[in-house]
Amino acid sequence: MKVEFSNNGVTDSLTGAPAPKNFFENLLREIAKSARKYQPLAIMTFKYVPLSERTESERELTNLGQIIKKNMRQGDFYSRVAQDGYWLCLHGDEKESEFTRARFKEKLSNIYESKSTIEIAISLWDGEMNLRAWVEAIDSSYFNNNAKKTI
Repeated sequence: MKVEFSNNGVTDSLTGAPAPKNFFENLLREIAKSARKYQPLAIMTFKYVPLSERTESERELTNLGQIIKKNMRQGDFYSRVAQDGYWLCLHGDEKESEFTRARFKEKLSNIYESKSTIEIAISLWDGEMNLRAWVEAIDSSYFNNNAKKTI
């Protein structure tokens, strides 16, 4: 799969999604707020995996970003963090994250069922975790295909 991945520091040039720099700046603020107010956070990753070389990867990846943007809750934020997918920061605990995952699974299953797969994983912030360690764990899971939940 050859898909364009570049940004100008503000938006992704292919999908129009916010750039990773903005995502991680917002994530730092949310973690600080979470620590003060004891509010749970989670990162949900969406990994696009084409099932055939003939799929229109760029268009499908762009559509995935539009679906995420259209269906995320107010206050949540996302970015195209990797060439083949997105990360979404959720305000909520495990139960709320699973509900959100199920909602996205339903939206995406009708669109991508025959052309590609969207792997969805959730990683919860535990409040004691170092941000760098948390991001590295999510990153490792994402790139090693160890997604906990897939559609």
